[in-house]
Amino acid sequence: MNNKIIEEKILLADYKNLFIKFDSELSNEEKYKLIIDEIISQSKVEIPESKVVKEMENTQKDIGDVIKYHGTNIVDYLSDQGVSLTEYKDFLREKTTRKLSEELILEKIAKQENLLANDSEVDKAVQELAQKEKIDKESSYEILKISNQLEVIKRAITINKVKTYLIDLYV
Repeated sequence: MNNKIIEEKILLADYKNLFIKFDSELSNEEKYKLIIDEIISQSKVEIPESKVVKEMENTQKDIGDVIKYHGTNIVDYLSDQGVSLTEYKDFLREKTTRKLSEELILEKIAKQENLLANDSEVDKAVQELAQKEKIDKESSYEILKISNQLEVIKRAITINKVKTYLIDLYV
């Protein structure tokens, strides 16, 4: 029997009934981090190894490009920082797994709570972008579709809605 995870699996914590205590001086972003950390720790999320590896490779490429731009390479950079390649990869794996877990949890909450970006919200964001770029809304839509950025906008709106929902739930 093959035990490999083919797709993500998530058993979401009862996020509406977690006990989370805040310092009154925390910013909303700090509150969100505490909330999502608790939800992640109480949830069971399984991510396919291939997805983790692919995301790690993309991140390594991005970091490598920045380091290369500054005239060095990843091995030398890590050595200068006193970090071994193994430590770096372990750190990257942990951060990548957490990021992917957070994305899956936010997506599931968005669906459960009907917080997905709607057409009017996307339209408003595209209109604002068009005004900022001094082009008409239709041209802005076309550019966003061609560059696959329309989905990025939808996702950003959804994530912001879920973050606001979670903060409001606990404040």
